[in-house]
Amino acid sequence: MCYFEEPSKVNPQKSLDELFQKTKAKPPIYYLPLTDEEIQKKAEKKKAEEEERERKREEERKEREKERERKRSKSRSRSPSNNKRRSRSRSKGDSRSRSRSRS
Repeated sequence: MCYFEEPSKVNPQKSLDELFQKTKAKPPIYYLPLTDEEIQKKAEKKKAEEEERERKREEERKEREKERERKRSKSRSRSPSNNKRRSRSRSKGDSRSRSRSRS
């Protein structure tokens, strides 16, 4: 019984260069490129996320528009007869302001 196999039967180890692609920069970074399926899944996921963001933007825009319309309708519903507050600013020519200043 032999504890180790003959060199011809042993699988030679593949180097990193054979297993992976690497960057040209120093030090090199080893990586596996994406498969076509992974690329397609990633693109679909990105498209779905973009559609979701666009849907949310549209909902927010509609909410802002509704809020503006509510504010407009409130301001339109108020008539001048309902709004009894009036400014009581007095000008220099006002007789009431003169009488108070002389006394």
